Amino acid sequence: MIRFLIAKLLFIFYYNFDLLRGNDGTAYPGRFLLKICPDFLNRLLDGIDCILVTGTNGKSTTTKMIATLLEANGIKCVYNFDGSNLYFSIAGSLARQISVFNKYKIKKAVIECDESWIRKVVKDVKTEVIVVTVLDVDHTLDYSSVEEVANLIKDGVEIAKDAVVCLNPTNEYHNIIRNIENRKFINYKRIGNCAYVEDEKIKINLNIKGEYNIENAAAALSAAKVLELLNEKSIKALSNMKPVYGRFETIMINDCQVTMTLIQNPIGAQVVFDEILNNKSFIEKILFIGYDNMTEHLIKNETLNYVDFNKVFNKFEKVYVLDNHKLINSFLNNRGINIDYKKMIEILENLKEPVIMTLGYDGMMKARDIFAKRKYVKQFYIK
Repeated sequence: MIRFLIAKLLFIFYYNFDLLRGNDGTAYPGRFLLKICPDFLNRLLDGIDCILVTGTNGKSTTTKMIATLLEANGIKCVYNFDGSNLYFSIAGSLARQISVFNKYKIKKAVIECDESWIRKVVKDVKTEVIVVTVLDVDHTLDYSSVEEVANLIKDGVEIAKDAVVCLNPTNEYHNIIRNIENRKFINYKRIGNCAYVEDEKIKINLNIKGEYNIENAAAALSAAKVLELLNEKSIKALSNMKPVYGRFETIMINDCQVTMTLIQNPIGAQVVFDEILNNKSFIEKILFIGYDNMTEHLIKNETLNYVDFNKVFNKFEKVYVLDNHKLINSFLNNRGINIDYKKMIEILENLKEPVIMTLGYDGMMKARDIFAKRKYVKQFYIK
């Protein structure tokens, strides 16, 4: 207990010092406090029931959806709202939110957890629900196959023996997890514009872009089913929810409406561009692409390989390539306009028409840093 209190106190100083340096991060402060108190997360969440959200895509949005519906039903909760989902980042994020003064009010913690860390996390927290979101091709440099990712999650589910598991029966890789015996499973899925939880059809009109988010809503509502909160309050709360930062998030830069979305893996590239190119609600004629700092492998095999650039140029009148990225522009047959981030903000501040930005993580962080310094966004997150 003494180590825990010392770690919490030093974390407060470290975190505030980090803020003074212009960072709003969780990873470095989280690593710092875990060095002092390795079982910090276990002590921090002692007495708090946890809902874990894991998978290759949709974790951040589903996590926020579950937290949103909990709050709508009067249940005080915390969640790693910054999307930091590695073990030390989870500890850092939740340490910022839970103090000795408010802990007794918190009933639930919703934890977005990277699949590589689920075994560690479930050993340290009391897990009552595990929600598995989309399982598909993730970073091929990290995992050899989707089956490998599914088996990592399966190992975690087997450790959390009392947790109810929410799965999508239409996802073939979820069946690897479903093979666990003597466990309770709740099914969810999306058919068209409707969410299904078990056999119950739920019509939901989301305020956030991306029809695939209906599946994330179904996943969140499956957790609500387990918690006996599948009601009108929960459905209405999800309908009115604002997007997670960087997921079709809208930011006003003077008179220019910027819709920013994050692409991190192949399935992400595929669904984002499918939505942008085929959904008539996207009327933008200007596209910014920023995958700077991605490896050549990631760009070739996990991002641009999934994009039909003939359709891109049929839809967009201008395509700007951030960071003067020659490799990206080679995919565009050198039809893209190479610019740096200084030129990007200059263009945005003088535009009066809406634009779309598809960015890798580093590109999104760089853009948000510029937006934050110019007071267009309130918070800047950094891992």
